[in-house]
Amino acid sequence: MELMQYVKKEGGFTLIEVMIAGALLTIGLLAISSGDIQALQMNRKSREDLRAVAAAESMMEMIRRNNKRVNDYNGFNTDLPMPAQISRMAQADFVNWQAQIAAILSDQGGGGAVPFTCGAAQVTRACGYITVTPVASGIANTNMVNIVIVWPGRPNDPNDPLTADAPNTTKGIQFISTVGVL
Repeated sequence: MELMQYVKKEGGFTLIEVMIAGALLTIGLLAISSGDIQALQMNRKSREDLRAVAAAESMMEMIRRNNKRVNDYNGFNTDLPMPAQISRMAQADFVNWQAQIAAILSDQGGGGAVPFTCGAAQVTRACGYITVTPVASGIANTNMVNIVIVWPGRPNDPNDPLTADAPNTTKGIQFISTVGVL
């Protein structure tokens, strides 16, 4: 009789309680992994933005370094051949900038993108272009430099919460500054 009372007093989990706990644990793990996926996608997008801003700032510094030949940079388009008859420094800057622009999407390949316009060219990968215009401000030898970098957005993916409802778009930055010759 004592043994039966001991068995009845001993507590434990029933099979249904274990199954409910397992289901709750699974739901919790799925929620955490979903957040991780979204964080990785946002990290990729931030990396693209950061690379584009760095490329624009780098080019602006190259132009400022070569400010006496600022007009050599007018018409730069990384998807077109290098402009003819520009200084050696501007030629080196063009090649360097092409590599920086190509690196914006280097880890994703940019495949499957919808064609878009970059300057005068139709492209499906990251590209940049520059326009230089004189500033009519009364300050001699001052130019406005407009640097634009664009790259394709990701194609819509119905399983991707970040692009499911968004149209296929291009992303880009515009960097405007004035450069004067001292």
